[in-house]
Amino acid sequence: MVRSWREGFKTDFAFYYAQIAPYKHYASDAGVKVREAQRRALESIPNSGMVVMSDIGDTLDIHPRNKIDAGERFTSLALNKSYGLDEFPALGPLFKGFTVKGAEVEVTFDYAEGLHCAKDKLKCFELAGEDGVWYSADARIKNNKLIILSKAVKHPVNVRFAWTNTATPKLFNKNNLPASCFTTSDF
Repeated sequence: MVRSWREGFKTDFAFYYAQIAPYKHYASDAGVKVREAQRRALESIPNSGMVVMSDIGDTLDIHPRNKIDAGERFTSLALNKSYGLDEFPALGPLFKGFTVKGAEVEVTFDYAEGLHCAKDKLKCFELAGEDGVWYSADARIKNNKLIILSKAVKHPVNVRFAWTNTATPKLFNKNNLPASCFTTSDF
């Protein structure tokens, strides 16, 4: 779609989009899979950006009513990426990679400076071993990275975050922009 629009307009215009918000009535895990596909699309669509809506939506309304915060995030993204105004924050934490260290998993993010949790405890993390079974995991922040551990998974192979249609996690960077959901497994 983006390629055809750019060809039609004969320009490589910036393409910014909203990651779909959490919603209770998506079928099965369709909503979170779309969010993950949108996150991954950032890697394949040049000159693009995504605004995460997980913290400002309403799980009972497919079209969140909080348009002010959404508009401010789009404005900041465009001012930063299209106009080079670095004082406007562009993106929240985006999954970069993970390293398994024994039973722990260290997760790194792009745009993670000032990584913090807006609540008392980090939630929405899961680990899976070679059997592919997902278990709830504890997480802590260390040097703008996450350290994740589950007593049920001795040898982790994959990690995921906010992997439900209604997840409204509270993981942010210093600009109070939310982290996107992610999974390291194929789905």
